[in-house]
Amino acid sequence: MDTLRLGFIGCGGQASLLQANLPLIDAIDFVATCDLVAEKAERNASRFGASRAYTDFREMIQTESPDAVAICGPPPMHHELGLACLELGCHIFLEKPPALSAAQTRELVDAAARAGRMGMVATHWRHAPAHQMARRLADEPEFGDVMGFRCKYAAPGPRTPIWDVDSTIRGYLLGQVIHPVDCMRFLVGSEVSHVFAAIAERPDGTTSYAVTFRFQNGAVGTMSLFGGTHTLMMETAIIGASGRAVEIEEAARVRYYKEDPALGAGGYVDTPSVSWHTGNLYRGYARPGYLEELRHFAAALLAGEQPRSSLEDAWHDMRILEAIIESNATGEAVHMQE
Repeated sequence: MDTLRLGFIGCGGQASLLQANLPLIDAIDFVATCDLVAEKAERNASRFGASRAYTDFREMIQTESPDAVAICGPPPMHHELGLACLELGCHIFLEKPPALSAAQTRELVDAAARAGRMGMVATHWRHAPAHQMARRLADEPEFGDVMGFRCKYAAPGPRTPIWDVDSTIRGYLLGQVIHPVDCMRFLVGSEVSHVFAAIAERPDGTTSYAVTFRFQNGAVGTMSLFGGTHTLMMETAIIGASGRAVEIEEAARVRYYKEDPALGAGGYVDTPSVSWHTGNLYRGYARPGYLEELRHFAAALLAGEQPRSSLEDAWHDMRILEAIIESNATGEAVHMQE
């Protein structure tokens, strides 16, 4: 097949941001929208070029025979409808988080294997052009093995529990921190072996997290995380065995420290670096990574390959999030056993 026939379940705010990118992807044939509210499904079909609108996803699949279905709503919906769509023979694209637990995410992994279908989760940071460039730089022989990772991330919410989870902390980890965790695994190129975390929470719902990681390849990493802030901050960095390093800000600016520091009479002086910025050249809609993740999903499936971040990737991400909560509760490092 030359194009991927895609149905889309969910036509709310986040789903609309994703669907706005679909007309930019020639490899996707946007066949149908689906939402329990008919007006939403019809509105988005008209706005973003889908052929038909439905209120019953099973009817959509039976009538349209899509190759794949995207699902965007609350995580219990991702889990329940993801399992159903796999059983109905469709590949799936799930908004994050794919479920409310690592155990439920594993159910999706196993269901996809049984059905002979593939799934992807919309952790879009790894697909943003800036993070993709950082990974390409790290793959160059002169960079050396990735030895270290650093992330600073702040997000405005949530300040109260969401999705009926038991705490603001868990909601923030599931809804927000899954992004830098997945991007960390992508940039380091290794699975996490140990997690140690400490969390502070204020009565107003503001939260602060200090997390350290050890990776199977010997690398180490840190995250400084803040939830319920009045700002959005995204900074990541990796350093290689060669001493070269890459910094990424706001998923849009890349600085590559690629030369040895110049030495003067007084010691080190400025380290030569080169910079790159997407600026107003970015073609996608909304956040960097939305267009690219959907384009990657289509290209991978059309090539018969597993898209990334896969359901298996998401399972690893969810286990790390749960390890952060466990480590904070026990005061001990969590060993990530397979």
